[in-house]
This record gives sequence, C-alpha cells and structure tokens, in this order.
Amino acid sequence: MWEEIDFKAYNPHASKIENVHIEGINRDGLLVSRAAEFAIVVEMQIIRDIMLGRIRQHENKGQITDIENQVNFFTLGDMTFFNYKNREIVFLHPAMGAPMMECTVQNASSLGVKYFVRLGTTGSLNRAISKYSFIVTTSSIRNDGTSDHYLPIGFPAISSKTLNQEIVREFKKNKIPHIEGVSFTTETRFKEDVPYLLDLNKKYGVTNIEMESATLFSVATELGIHSSSMSMVTDCLADENELKNVEGTLVGVPKYQELMDTGVKRLTNAFDAILEAFSGLPSNSKRYKELMKEINGLNPNAK
Repeated sequence: MWEEIDFKAYNPHASKIENVHIEGINRDGLLVSRAAEFAIVVEMQIIRDIMLGRIRQHENKGQITDIENQVNFFTLGDMTFFNYKNREIVFLHPAMGAPMMECTVQNASSLGVKYFVRLGTTGSLNRAISKYSFIVTTSSIRNDGTSDHYLPIGFPAISSKTLNQEIVREFKKNKIPHIEGVSFTTETRFKEDVPYLLDLNKKYGVTNIEMESATLFSVATELGIHSSSMSMVTDCLADENELKNVEGTLVGVPKYQELMDTGVKRLTNAFDAILEAFSGLPSNSKRYKELMKEINGLNPNAK
C-alpha cells in the first residue's frame, strides 16, 4: 500500500524506512524524515490549534525555528516538528482516551522521543482546587484498561520525577497556579460514578479524573520514556452546579467563553513553561542519534 501513496504530496522530504526496530518494536514502513527527543500532546483539536498559533508567534520572534509539518500514517494525524533552544520537539495530533494515547506514545518512541508531556484538561474532585489551575499528576489510579497490558495488576502508574521537577520549576517561575496530585484515569467519557470519585478524594486525596495519564505513564515505563501529565481544571465534580445538565452543557466540557477568556492564557503559559523545561533537560540520547543517523543515511535532506 505504501507505493500507492504520493508521499511528496504530504511532505517533499518524506522517506520510507523499512523494518525499523526501535525499543524492540518493529515499525515496518515507518515514514519519517525527522526525529525528536521531546514531545507534547494535547487531547482536543481546539487546544492544538491554539498552541499551533503560539508556535508561530514564537517563530515570528525568532525563538522557534525549523517548523515542519508531517503526516503520521499510523494515527492518521499530523505532527509538527520544530526546534526550540537546540531541542528537537514534536507537537503531536490530539490524543483523547487510553487507546489513542497508547498509539501516540508508541509512535513518539519511534521518532526518538525520550521526554513526553500531556497538556490536557481534567475534572477536579475538590472545590478547593481552582478552576483553570493545573494539576501536576504524580501517579494515576489505573481504571483505563490499556495499562493492564503494560504493567502488572496493582502496580502504580507513575510519572517522571525528573520531568515533573523541571516543569514545576518553570510553573513556579511564571506563577502558573498548580498543585501536585494523584489522578483517576477512566476508560469512558460519559459515565462517571460521582459518589465513588468524591469518596476517593475524601478518603485518599485523589485530586482529579481524566482519560489518559495512567496509559501514558504505563506505556512510557515500558519504553523507558520520561512522561508527565499537566491537567488544567475545567470543571469540578464536587460542585453540584457543574453536574446539572443545564441547556445541554456536558460535564467536563469547558464553557467556550471561559476557555477563551481564561483557559487559553493559562494553556499558553503552560505550553511556554514546558518548552522552557525541555531546554533544561539533557539532549542527544543514544536512540535519537541512532535514528537521525538512519534517517540521514536514507534522506540527505532530513533535519
């Protein structure tokens, strides 16, 4: 099927690499003309569009260079590569839910990624957690299903302390409101056992519910990737007003005007902080250098 696709219609520098073995996984027919060590993924297209605009703003100021869009034929999504302070970064297609996050992390590993950040939204389980503040997830309760294929039953899904520390440092520096907490990763979007979730908060201090963190941490653990999940609070299950289906509003979906007025600024600040955190982490990992050597050997025009 690969020969039937006009790759240059998507990217004039695209090359076909057959039988690429990365982290023990065969990526037969992987299309890539660029690698990256750092990755950011969001869960919603509207957030990705906003962040793409931010990337262009940085480019106009000369802070970001070498922007290139490519098509990921495994997830049927687009990827945006760019360079920030000598760090090769890929901004991935939105990934909502466990199976999509699994695919995204696996494919990021194939690109040489060693540091992976989810920038998403979440519902808090305590009114004391301010809306549009961030929860830096230290670990996640695994109710996602997918993580069972990666970690033993009962083993926790844990984020990277190294990556979290760098991001938290930047959050503090830029006065981005945040707390650290344990999340509950669910496998369903429209079914929530609210009394059970609120009891988890009351008894064990679980801070929030989302759909991707446990999967991200579990897959990353197997692949040897540093992973973090930064969740902006958009609703609160402990607030009875949030649970009322007023005028068809879905729980967990940000109110559009609020998102535009407050959420966008917070997300943009968090995105910038993550980029700066990347610049403080070591680069040129062995896997990245091997992949770049392989790419350059097949495609002299590759980055």
